[in-house]
Amino acid sequence: MTSLNSDYNPSNPLITIVLVNWNGVHHLKNFLPLIFESSFQDFKVLLMDNASNDESIKFVQENYPQIQIISLDKNYGFAEGNNRAIPYITTPYTLLLNTDVAVTKNWLEPLVNAMQLESNLAATQPKILSYYEKNKFEYAGASGGFVDILAYPLCRGRILNITEEDYGQYDDETYIFWASGACMLIRTDVIHQIGLFDSKLFAHMEEIDFCWRAHNAGYDIKVIPSSVVYHIGGGTLAHGSPRKIFLNIRNSLVVMTKNLPLNEVFYKVFIRLCLDGIAAIRGLFTGEPRLMWLVLKGHFAFYALLPHAIHERSKIKNKISLRKIKGVIPKLMIWNFFIKKKTQFSQW
Repeated sequence: MTSLNSDYNPSNPLITIVLVNWNGVHHLKNFLPLIFESSFQDFKVLLMDNASNDESIKFVQENYPQIQIISLDKNYGFAEGNNRAIPYITTPYTLLLNTDVAVTKNWLEPLVNAMQLESNLAATQPKILSYYEKNKFEYAGASGGFVDILAYPLCRGRILNITEEDYGQYDDETYIFWASGACMLIRTDVIHQIGLFDSKLFAHMEEIDFCWRAHNAGYDIKVIPSSVVYHIGGGTLAHGSPRKIFLNIRNSLVVMTKNLPLNEVFYKVFIRLCLDGIAAIRGLFTGEPRLMWLVLKGHFAFYALLPHAIHERSKIKNKISLRKIKGVIPKLMIWNFFIKKKTQFSQW
């Protein structure tokens, strides 16, 4: 294939790389140089700064004058921070990239090639490995995101909080249900068609909601493991933090309510509510009593957002059954994980 850089025009790049930053100058110092060392240079970089009070803006202005900086008036979170970049994006592709991701030299070409070869792809993601344990998959995306029949998210290389060692077992390109917001290349026209992120979610599950809406609009999502990046993860909210658990509980219910077809939404949301309750009771006997409070808090927050979820649901004209969407595992994750003790994706 002809080099993608062969028609490179710096005044009219192919990709806008969007970085949402909040007090992340340490990440910018470590990882911005790697972006500009990429073999593929047909991009511009847009920094959306969520009212940082560290030296982030000063550092970028002094060291990377080619980066366009949009200084926001407050911390809008990951979801709305990315949404506010949309008016500044005029390129065919938009790449969302966390500031704590270390890219590799040849990371971009495979992602773009896949998009150019398949016009029905809404988004692609690379293989995402752990920055600190480079032989292991990283929690947020691994080698592609899937959901089970109750819309519980999982990844090739990560089930719940267990990440696998990478030895090439998931190096094949495949269609997935969701791509990680840590590093996701999106066709910009799709953003204009279905929108980007639901700002009410603030953070967590917003990329699953976007990808689900893309599926409902008739698009596919794919993981391209020949592209590799390394993600620190937990930069804003550490794994297991109360805030993160609360957001995941609330947001998963909102996302299901928005996207499931009518004949699935009521009973699947009800089952998820019940399973959350069982997990909360289990926490009382396993030394995690705070889980009861987080579940209750998450459920009442979901009820408060229910009018919003119903309103957004009305905008999605075609809601496809989970049984018919690529990247859905027709099994129950919690049964396979807790009862059958299948902790690796390859065992499924």
